Amino acid sequence: MYPGLPCRLGWCALALAVCHCSFSATPAGVAPDRDAAVQDAATHDAAGHDGPAGDDATAAVTDAASGCPASYTLKFHGHSYRPVLEGAYPSVVASCHADGQYVVAINDSNENTWALGQLVSSNNFVWIGLHFTAGTWTWDDGTPLGAGFESFGGPPPTSPADPCVDAHQTDGAWASFPCDAPHPTLCECNGP
Repeated sequence: MYPGLPCRLGWCALALAVCHCSFSATPAGVAPDRDAAVQDAATHDAAGHDGPAGDDATAAVTDAASGCPASYTLKFHGHSYRPVLEGAYPSVVASCHADGQYVVAINDSNENTWALGQLVSSNNFVWIGLHFTAGTWTWDDGTPLGAGFESFGGPPPTSPADPCVDAHQTDGAWASFPCDAPHPTLCECNGP
């Protein structure tokens, strides 16, 4: 924000040098209408992002047709993905969440094979968005593991020493693993 300019930042993607600003119709030195200020507070968060206060999805530039960030260029079964370089599990989760998205949730064996084939890993392991929290296996998007697809070498561990899950790129098998290990992953967006 630059003093003296009648522009308030609505949203901006510096990497793409795209900026959308809202201009005030109130002349300099004139007090703005209180109702307009209340309406403005309801549609812009403290950081100046358009939308409801605290809406993380507005932080990323999105493809207007799908609602997914433009960087999500990998496509599979109606979903969009982007790769994340090797990092500890908390780092890759933070990268996905910064886009308003989540670490890949594997729904079937085809997606398991496809997702693992999209990444280059120095050790042949990649993070998937499954973790053990409060006594249950939960995907990063918030859904429980449930009775759907899983690729543990047996039933999922009930008290794992390591709460994060990696997948081996060669055979697709999942295993609980220390969360500080450096693996790549995919961020996923529900949309083409």
